[in-house]
Amino acid sequence: MKFESTPCAVIHRRLSARGFRNLTVDQACLVESWMRLNPALHALLFLLCGITGSAPGLLVLAFFFAIGLVSSIHPFEYFYTEIIRSLEQTPDLPHSPPLRRVIFGIGLAGCLASAWAFSSGHAGWGYLVTGIMTASTTLLALTHICFPSLVYGQLRRLFLALRGSSSLS
Repeated sequence: MKFESTPCAVIHRRLSARGFRNLTVDQACLVESWMRLNPALHALLFLLCGITGSAPGLLVLAFFFAIGLVSSIHPFEYFYTEIIRSLEQTPDLPHSPPLRRVIFGIGLAGCLASAWAFSSGHAGWGYLVTGIMTASTTLLALTHICFPSLVYGQLRRLFLALRGSSSLS
């Protein structure tokens, strides 16, 4: 059985939904496999921290999210840019758009909530939150579908529709 890769137009649409709106279809196709590195590493770290109940590990992960939140490049992508890109002769990754930084804020909150839960004797809540974060980042790494970005997009459309209908009244 042969699996076909996802068409470039679909990848472009999914990256655009995540806030990367300045990419052409061709650019999206060139960087899409490397755009999976960051969420794949997050998924792995969430999984490991969740399984072990590691509050210190989650605080380190929270630190990475905080850097991604306030800067235009996440530490994992900096590693790609400085080491892997030159070895592989691959294109630069796009800088983080504002929507992606909001998503990093959600990741930061998830890390801090899980770390608190594990350190305060509420391991069930820690397992729940790290499980959700692991599932979400795994989905993102495998498909470029970002669940928080989809929710944001739906809420934004709803808000604009409500605002538009109230201005007509």
